Amino acid sequence: MKTVSICMGKLIFAVLLAGCFLAVAAIPARAGLGDDATSIESDAAAMHGKMSQASPTQESQPSASYQVKTFVTGSGTTVREYAAPSGPIFGVAWQGRRPPDLSRLLGSYYPEYSTATANKRRSNLHHQVTVSPHMVVAMHGHMGHLVGRAYVPNLAPSGVDPKAVVQ
Repeated sequence: MKTVSICMGKLIFAVLLAGCFLAVAAIPARAGLGDDATSIESDAAAMHGKMSQASPTQESQPSASYQVKTFVTGSGTTVREYAAPSGPIFGVAWQGRRPPDLSRLLGSYYPEYSTATANKRRSNLHHQVTVSPHMVVAMHGHMGHLVGRAYVPNLAPSGVDPKAVVQ
């Protein structure tokens, strides 16, 4: 009888351990503002998007100080992520029929954005600028055409003005 209870205990432990591994594996990888530029492809994949080559007019004067990677989400929204060559993503911009998954694009800054928008009075339905202690998010447009951008000024490479670059 003692052998059966030991075997059951080991079996239950193995099942619980396997369940923990599966639960951790099911948690999606988060990327976004502040994360490494290598995470941009995971953003595209998570939004059922495809990486694309941006035309020079879309890239707002790219330089050696930063790079711009572009992808189109499954819903047709074009997303551009701005990053220092060997540094964090300091800005994102989007344009399309609907906004992309901001919780993914803003990454660890999303709670700050969410809190700032919850405490803000809406005065204009077509234009919204949210300024928080660490980041700026601006959106404008109308039904079927939305344009937005978000950036963290402190993450931009030296000599780069994110307000002028992230378009």
